[in-house]
Amino acid sequence: NEKIFALQFSEFMPNTLVTCNDEDFIEFGKNHQPFILKPLNGMGGESIYKFDQVTDEEIGIFQSLSKNNTHVMLQSFLPEIYDGDFRILIIHGEVCPIALARIPQEGSFKGNLAAGGKGIAKEISLQQKNVAKEIGKILIKNNIAFAGIDMIGNHLTEINVTSPTCIREIDTLNKVNISYIYWEEALRLRHHRANIFTS
Repeated sequence: NEKIFALQFSEFMPNTLVTCNDEDFIEFGKNHQPFILKPLNGMGGESIYKFDQVTDEEIGIFQSLSKNNTHVMLQSFLPEIYDGDFRILIIHGEVCPIALARIPQEGSFKGNLAAGGKGIAKEISLQQKNVAKEIGKILIKNNIAFAGIDMIGNHLTEINVTSPTCIREIDTLNKVNISYIYWEEALRLRHHRANIFTS
């Protein structure tokens, strides 16, 4: 699971708990307000909730998503989301210096494009680059040539492998061709490695 995969880098993540237990949910909610609830297999911002407190209503939502021992993820809410949920691409272990910052719109806390977020091409920070480089080392060890990590501020929230997306948006906004970079490097790797974003 891609959200679980991110827990290998828990030192870069906000306070996070994966659980299906009511008592765990209540305890986490008391200690980390506001906080986010999201299903492990969700995408595009679907079924993601922001809770400012824990009442019977919030517990009911949790129980509906965690029924039949289905685990969900809880995370501390990061207000930096309003500056963008950064999709940072990692290609053959190298970090793309331009990310797509997905900005929540119209009072929403969701930056997902499918949930109405607005995408803006931005340079990543030094800390974001350092985190992505550490993740890139593990991706290479696992033969993952292309992935997209999500960072809010300096915090990692997810690692996307199955469908990283946002290539076209970054290409359009930054006048690059990431698909071309990917395949050129794939061919070059037959002979030797090189830094694909500086060569």
